[in-house]
Amino acid sequence: MTFLIIFSVISNISDDMPVSKLSSLFSKEELEFLPIQNIRIKDTIFVQGNAYVEISLKKQLCRLYLKDTNNCIDCKEYKISSGNPNIPEGLETTTGLFTVQTKNPLGKSKQFNNAELHNWVGFNVNFGIHGLAGNGYYHFLGQKASSHGCVRISRENGKELYDNVKFGTPVLVYSEDPAVALKFIDTITSLSKYYILPDNARIYNPIIKQRLQNIYDGLLLLNDKKLLMTGETVIRWGGYRIGYADKIPYKQKIINSNLNMFLLEDKVKTFIPEYCIENKEKQIENKT
Repeated sequence: MTFLIIFSVISNISDDMPVSKLSSLFSKEELEFLPIQNIRIKDTIFVQGNAYVEISLKKQLCRLYLKDTNNCIDCKEYKISSGNPNIPEGLETTTGLFTVQTKNPLGKSKQFNNAELHNWVGFNVNFGIHGLAGNGYYHFLGQKASSHGCVRISRENGKELYDNVKFGTPVLVYSEDPAVALKFIDTITSLSKYYILPDNARIYNPIIKQRLQNIYDGLLLLNDKKLLMTGETVIRWGGYRIGYADKIPYKQKIINSNLNMFLLEDKVKTFIPEYCIENKEKQIENKT
């Protein structure tokens, strides 16, 4: 019952709610920790632009998220086959947060006898998404890792993905559930509230590492700014850390001697996505 009350309150917090009223809604114990069952709050990375890509190596699945001019979001799913380190010259597909670096409607692999790479979308130097000539690899798609490192996709789906991404489109590659999540953003009122991820991941990865550690330690609110990908910046130097969701505790500290109520009000709205609140409430309603 406590969880339901807290989440009902949080979901009703408005921009003009006075600090005094917010303070009266929570007990001291409730203010100390934000309880969440079966939902972990991830470090949200906001995306400008109209597309981003997520690749699950565990599920052998690629998702293309598209946003239209009316801010409606569509998700297209494609079966893929990623890198297998257990075959000759094979490598496991690298995980991390990348962007589209290169595109070529018909590339060739000098390493593998000039094999044709249909609708090449490169995201980490020599790692990319592409189709191949012939259909012999199709039965591996969505089933198992079978490539030498790249992400294989059917020529038909590869063409659709190729046509909808551009240089700078974010590409999130993971095996286990990551500690970060991508989310479209409609408008930005002030860039001062954001860290814009630069093209050189080596420079900013130490900060990402600290942000992830804060979340693992239940100190989400120490991450004082939101992360932003412009959809235009091409990450050239490797990828960004994405962490592991299973390291995130179900309780995040929301107030201590260094945080006042105004900060609490702002951060609750900033860091708890609406879908998390809705899912939590539905879970509790089903139990009661």
